[in-house]
Amino acid sequence: MNRVTLRQIKERVNAFIKSELGIDGVTGECTTATFDSDSATVKVEFFDKTEGETSLAEKNWHIYAEMNGMKKEWLWKGIEINDKLFAIAGFKPNARKNSVLIRARNGKTFVTTPRTVIRKLG
Repeated sequence: MNRVTLRQIKERVNAFIKSELGIDGVTGECTTATFDSDSATVKVEFFDKTEGETSLAEKNWHIYAEMNGMKKEWLWKGIEINDKLFAIAGFKPNARKNSVLIRARNGKTFVTTPRTVIRKLG
């Protein structure tokens, strides 16, 4: 097993998921892969997102954003952190420090602090 073969496997798995999944509101992606001399392991993540559906994190953004010094309009606004582009995806009120959800272009969700968002957009 080598990197080239593993890359081909990831591409084929992603193509299969995209064309054959057939479940409304669910998308998937092969995110990571590891290998050794005789085997490989791939991680496939599935995301539940129906068009027009508002997630709990988005609803929380409208409730808690202004309490934390941010603006409600910033939801889904682009933000650049460490030369990577993210979109503000919501708020986690139970998180003590990293309470702002941000989403990368590939759909992965990360967290950051309200202070970082205010510094970038404020």
